[in-house]
Amino acid sequence: MSDVSEFLNKYRVFPRAQLVFWGVLVWDVSQWAMGLGDVSTGQAAIVSTVFLAGAGYGKIYGDTDPGKKADKGV
Repeated sequence: MSDVSEFLNKYRVFPRAQLVFWGVLVWDVSQWAMGLGDVSTGQAAIVSTVFLAGAGYGKIYGDTDPGKKADKGV
């Protein structure tokens, strides 16, 4: 059992799968938005939310890299 947990932690399987899912979601949302004739404020808010949520998640994913040493310069 510890081999599985070490593998998942080392290769960060779930965060990578979430990033792939977000990439597909961004692609689909952008295709949907570009296919609209006239984008309303609510539709633009959905597109912005999807893009910004992915950017925030990417930042968190990058900052939690187990191989990256944190620079805590105070």
